[in-house]
Amino acid sequence: MSISVDQKINNLLNEVLKTGELQSKIALKYAKKQKIIRLSHLVLTVITTILLGLKLGEIGQNLAFVFSAVASGIATWVNFDTSKKKELQQVRYLNSLVFLGKDIYFYKENYDHSEEKFNEFVARYQKIREEYYDEMLFIFESEFKNKKSIEG
Repeated sequence: MSISVDQKINNLLNEVLKTGELQSKIALKYAKKQKIIRLSHLVLTVITTILLGLKLGEIGQNLAFVFSAVASGIATWVNFDTSKKKELQQVRYLNSLVFLGKDIYFYKENYDHSEEKFNEFVARYQKIREEYYDEMLFIFESEFKNKKSIEG
């Protein structure tokens, strides 16, 4: 059974929108996690500074030392983590999907539909996905190499 070009374009647009929606949820979840980590680091460094400033004696210094060590650990982990690369990659992927979806929708609403144009949109969608997966693979390989070098 053959489906019309109109239906193919609608199906592709729906697929792009679903993928974009899913990617949006993933990006938001990841951004929340990163925000919590950064805020934790900030809170720990503030507590450390306050404890050192209060002159609570040895107990205060010991607590400040512990908080400082944990804050340093978080900072080091964040720097070794490729979180910025992941965030940027997710934003690029989401933007590419949004632009593609808008282009498909504009074409769908304003032009006569052709199999050739549909194939162009499909090729563009596949290229966006391939670039995303290639970049994700590169990021994960970099993470793995970093963890291996830390472990020795």
